[in-house]
Amino acid sequence: MNRRFLLANATIVLDEVVYLALIPLLPTYVHRFHLSAAGAGLLYGAYPMLGLVSGIPAGLLCDRVGPRRMLLASNTLFVIASVAFALATSADALWLARATQGLASGASATAGMAMVAGSATHGRHGRTIGLAAALQGLSALGGPALGGLAVPAIGERGAFAIPAVLGALVVAGLALEPSDVVTRIGPSLSAQLGSVVRSADARAAALCFLAIGVVGGCVQTLAPLQFGDLGVSARGLGLLFIVAAICGFPIVTAGGRFTDAAGVIAATRVWVAIVLVAVLALGAGPGRVGIAVVFGIFLTQIRVGGTIGYVRGTHAGAERGLASSFGLIVTAWAVGASVGPVAAGAIVDASGYRAAYLASAVALLALTASAMRRAC
Repeated sequence: MNRRFLLANATIVLDEVVYLALIPLLPTYVHRFHLSAAGAGLLYGAYPMLGLVSGIPAGLLCDRVGPRRMLLASNTLFVIASVAFALATSADALWLARATQGLASGASATAGMAMVAGSATHGRHGRTIGLAAALQGLSALGGPALGGLAVPAIGERGAFAIPAVLGALVVAGLALEPSDVVTRIGPSLSAQLGSVVRSADARAAALCFLAIGVVGGCVQTLAPLQFGDLGVSARGLGLLFIVAAICGFPIVTAGGRFTDAAGVIAATRVWVAIVLVAVLALGAGPGRVGIAVVFGIFLTQIRVGGTIGYVRGTHAGAERGLASSFGLIVTAWAVGASVGPVAAGAIVDASGYRAAYLASAVALLALTASAMRRAC
């Protein structure tokens, strides 16, 4: 793990910490701002909505200017948006600050994972990305701790100032790194994007991440609302995420190794089966303890799925521009993560939790089945 590997992961961890910090606070904001379930989904989905804008452009530019410069720009925007989030006093201001964080996130995830994957040796992409995903799982400790423990203890302004300060330190570290050595990947940005889109590997990886975005966004919106209905506090939700992250660290690492050994198709089949069972179990309403256990399993499997998808993306990126391939992947995730929470909230308002979880399961099967066909 060299310094660039660590700086790239630090960037993504901070990004995900802020993204996940909202989950234990969703019931609080629903009460404070009198939001419906659909309104809660819209607030949660603000982050990936703006990631739609930055993912592909960041990937195309990253292959030309290098990941370090792209991470410098995105981290600077992240720091500014985090300060705005800490100072927000209305639902509109909160949404706008979170959306700006999402704009930075699309670029950070693209450039950060390009830097991580670029450090892997041949045949070890699963191990390297699996290790990165496991390290990034620290965000599942930091995010819930920030939203579920720090906010109740020191207030929202003090708590959300923490990632802003840490982000500034990462910016300083990136500024001290030497510039990237970059080779242009094609005659034009449009030609480069067309090359990536025509790749079956890139399309398969994008469909995998679209499924992760849809199902992850649905479940990570619905489960906290269920916990709120059952009287679980933000602190309790934070502790659940922390336990899930600790238990999931070796599982995510093993998922990367299994992907190298068995291949992306076999790994995807196992992953889909586990996630499908988890989603259907949550829809059955297993009670407070049952929801906690299954939701913890689901959180771990989201990272396993991300590892598999990124490994698939490296196959396309090897010849067509690594960051460009990852830009397409991040954008696909952002589409799903934007649609999933809002759709899930609307279905809950209209038909209840069980119908929303069932719709998530159907979406998972439809999207991953298509990805498997493209992968063959």
